[in-house]
Amino acid sequence: MPPIMHQPLIQFIITGLLWLGTSGQSVRFTVSSVSSVSVPIGSDATLYCNRVPEMNAENMEINWFRTSYIPYVHMYNRGAEDKSKQMAQFANRTKLLKQNITRGGMALLIRKVTIKDLGKYYCYFESDDHHGKATVELKGTVIGSVPNVSYTELNGFVVCESYGWFPQPYVIWTDSARNPLNSSWTEVLREDDLFGVTSVIPVIPGSNITCTVTNYITESRQSSALIPEIYTEIKPSPESCNWYFYIIIIISCVLIICMVLLCIFYLWKKAQERKCSAETALPPENEILWERGLCGA
Repeated sequence: MPPIMHQPLIQFIITGLLWLGTSGQSVRFTVSSVSSVSVPIGSDATLYCNRVPEMNAENMEINWFRTSYIPYVHMYNRGAEDKSKQMAQFANRTKLLKQNITRGGMALLIRKVTIKDLGKYYCYFESDDHHGKATVELKGTVIGSVPNVSYTELNGFVVCESYGWFPQPYVIWTDSARNPLNSSWTEVLREDDLFGVTSVIPVIPGSNITCTVTNYITESRQSSALIPEIYTEIKPSPESCNWYFYIIIIISCVLIICMVLLCIFYLWKKAQERKCSAETALPPENEILWERGLCGA
């Protein structure tokens, strides 16, 4: 047991340590957060952030910001919230969740997330003599329409179309055994911040083909359509048969007319040659016919 004279010193040291542990202002710390949060566009998102080790952060400055410190998304400054320099797009749409602030936690709630809200957010903690920050990425998704799969009998292609996706989707073709198939071409269009996709694949006679459209965030939420079994033999439709018939008739008529004209010209030419041959005994008139080009060699 220490001497009586040392007890005040020990009590002072213990009191000082307790004060440091309570205030947390003179302890070095780090800031941690999850790497990303994904939500459907139009819903609310909560971004979590906390200091390590866990200590009371009520008397600290905590700033959620994006590309620059000011203007910010939401500011907490030693017990009070400050919205004087808040980004305009977040006005009346953010809230600080302070349930865990005594343990160093501070969450940011963003209401009705839009595509413009997506990207990186920085959570910044600052005490009197130390600071730190963490990064969290907000991701958003929009699930598009059920793929529309159509089969064109005339050219033997299967077409898959789907619209209203975010982020950019991709197409997976599979056969009845779930084996992947290669598409002939795929086109991605963007309209009003959303994506549409069209993909084409050659028909495989006698098989079922599935088109699945998905994106890299919500791979587990796939939207697909199954086309019925395709005919083993590709048969032209009645409409295409009618067109073929009309085309054949027109071509045949043109050929017949050309042949008739050729025959008429040939007979006329032979008649002129016979006329010239019959008049060879009359030199003057024959010369005139030669000059006019009516008699051939």
